[in-house]
Amino acid sequence: MLVTLIRYARLLATYFVGQGVTQLLKLGIGFLLIRALPKEDYAVFTLVMAIYATSSILVELGVGQVLTALLGSVHGNTRAMGRYLSACRYYRDRMLGVGILVLFLILLFIAPVYGWGGGFWFIVWVCISCSLICQAVVSIYSPILLLDQDLKRVYTLGVVSGLFRLSCIGIAYYCGFLNATWAIVIGTLQLFVEARAYCYMTRGKVVYADRSTDIRKEKKELLSQTLPRVPGYTFLAFEGQITIFMMSVLGTASGLAELGALSRLGMLFILLDRMGAMLVGPYMAKLRAADVFRKTAVILSSITVLVLGILTVVYLFPQLLLFILGDGYQSLEYEVFLVVLASCIRTVDVFIFSICSARKYIYSWFAVLDVAPVIAVMALGFSLLDFSQLTNVLYFTIAMVVVRFLSKILIITVGLRREKIDV
Repeated sequence: MLVTLIRYARLLATYFVGQGVTQLLKLGIGFLLIRALPKEDYAVFTLVMAIYATSSILVELGVGQVLTALLGSVHGNTRAMGRYLSACRYYRDRMLGVGILVLFLILLFIAPVYGWGGGFWFIVWVCISCSLICQAVVSIYSPILLLDQDLKRVYTLGVVSGLFRLSCIGIAYYCGFLNATWAIVIGTLQLFVEARAYCYMTRGKVVYADRSTDIRKEKKELLSQTLPRVPGYTFLAFEGQITIFMMSVLGTASGLAELGALSRLGMLFILLDRMGAMLVGPYMAKLRAADVFRKTAVILSSITVLVLGILTVVYLFPQLLLFILGDGYQSLEYEVFLVVLASCIRTVDVFIFSICSARKYIYSWFAVLDVAPVIAVMALGFSLLDFSQLTNVLYFTIAMVVVRFLSKILIITVGLRREKIDV
């Protein structure tokens, strides 16, 4: 018992130190770009990042999260893990090919709308396409290291790649040629470094299935967990960035830059959000069914108390975050509170979903319950709110986050009841 406690204490310490340093680098990069780029350039950078975020979800559709649960059941069996990874790559490669082609057509269509010249939109397409390929590699191989609880190497890579990106941005800024284009290119280079490193770090940990190996069982199991998520992920791809797209069309460049800057504050919660994927998910995937309810109650009550404390501090002292944003954003005290409120709710939602995914609480009706309430809220918001106003955009975001959170509460309740019955 003591040995187990010590091991988990070391794991938590590694997580908090590693994730903390990595997150500080990401925050430094994000807020450096806010301060270094003119508002017009930062507005363009924000829009391109929204396009990338949407595309990355659409070509992934939850396959990476499914892998954690599937590999957890055969952890240590290199050939079984290799068959699952082969099945994942089979579908992932095809989705990437289609996604990159569709992205080319979309950028070709929207380039005149935003005044992007031929050279710029083509650079954007190349950068996003390369980023999607690199992200696919990371999402396939990262579950292996997480299940091994090899966080030290994961965070060493995160720190090295973050320092690489920060150095490149600093050099470009010092030399006077930092703009939206270079900010996008440097981000792509960072993802390339990470993808190559993940390939190297996981060599020998799996034995891939050759062409003659029958992996139909693994494909079927992968699809059984992925397909119920597809509608929800497809919707999430647009829901997560819809405020950016609406502000880019209905608002001003200044409003888009302010929304992008406020969105960066959500990065402060990545330390907690990533805990759901990197610690809670792998831990719950390997847990005995008899222990699931008790562990779930402890985890969710702890994270709820923590985010309520954070929300209270931000409500009383919004200047702490306004100082980070710098000049040009000091009038956004109330907006900062709204962004942090949405992030707090989303963090608890992430923890709940990590547990649901790890325990395979993904039922045939999952997509309907996950998407339908959000669509209803969106329809109501479109009919009532003026989206040229930043505050209304944030109200809209909070409403979507709340209904998605309530849906997850119902899903995990059903999952825990069924798990107790199975026991």
